[in-house]
Amino acid sequence: YVRAFAAVATSPGDLALLSGLLSGTETIDGLAVDTDLRWALLHRLASRGAVGDAEIDAELSADATDAGERHAAGCRAAQRLPCCQKNHAPTRHSRLTRDQNLGRNFIKFNRQDASSAKTQTCRYL
Repeated sequence: YVRAFAAVATSPGDLALLSGLLSGTETIDGLAVDTDLRWALLHRLASRGAVGDAEIDAELSADATDAGERHAAGCRAAQRLPCCQKNHAPTRHSRLTRDQNLGRNFIKFNRQDASSAKTQTCRYL
């Protein structure tokens, strides 16, 4: 249920609860906040503008694996950016789709797919 809640949390109170679960200041009886849940919470917080690069970097330091790198990249791509307001200036999304140094485990898009994905990402943020 926490994952479902995290997927739809938008109010300041809901985001504060997610942040508390992530930091350990909030607990729910019987809930173990494992690595995957931590990334899910962080992803939602990033997508709502409640955390920034520092928090993503800190989580990546705690989970320095290929999966951690993919989760961190997803959190960065989910961050709300000014490009989503009117134009599609270079963004973190551009880094994900064009940077050849991110490693072979990342999905690589061709130019047409990247443009489409950017449009879709901005539409739903």
